[in-house]
Amino acid sequence: MCGRYWTEADLEEKIKKLIGTPIDTPDMQRKRREQPEKVNIALGDIFPSCPALIVEKGDEGLILSQACWGYPSHKGTGLVINARAESVFEKKMFQRGIRRRRIAVPASGFYEWNKNGEKNTFRRGDGKALYMAGIADLFDEEVRFVILTTAANDSVNRVHDRMPLILEESQVRDWIFRESAAERILKQVPTRLKRQAEQLQLSLF
Repeated sequence: MCGRYWTEADLEEKIKKLIGTPIDTPDMQRKRREQPEKVNIALGDIFPSCPALIVEKGDEGLILSQACWGYPSHKGTGLVINARAESVFEKKMFQRGIRRRRIAVPASGFYEWNKNGEKNTFRRGDGKALYMAGIADLFDEEVRFVILTTAANDSVNRVHDRMPLILEESQVRDWIFRESAAERILKQVPTRLKRQAEQLQLSLF
């Protein structure tokens, strides 16, 4: 699964190479003026319910936008933050998103915890931005998204059996614009990632 990820200062330049648009777009400036309490994209850890950057389809190509992480649960409480790539086309909750609003979620890396509660970080080994496949939908006039997960590859499965579906930079446009390509991407094994385990400091007192 993916329950938290992070963004670093150099992510803006990496995204600009993909779409040619700075993070502080006119649309985001307008939203910040209209709803300053809701438009505060900060660097650092991104949690469920937080506003976050997304790459999505615009009128003339890829655009950078923002949305809140997590669909409202049908149970009335809590959020649905992930969708399984293997069954996303079958679930009613995700039908509109997977067919009409596929997105990419840019990140510097993500966190995962093993069964012992030990935190691990995962990022690309080549230093590029990490693009996680996602879908978005509108709920009460607010755009929200979930991150797709798939079976963990051999760089992640020692920590967890699920991981985000990672898009190569060259796949982002196809994922967002072409449903036939998206169906293929849903079945792919993500690239291997660089893992770092957080060392726990034990106290004798």
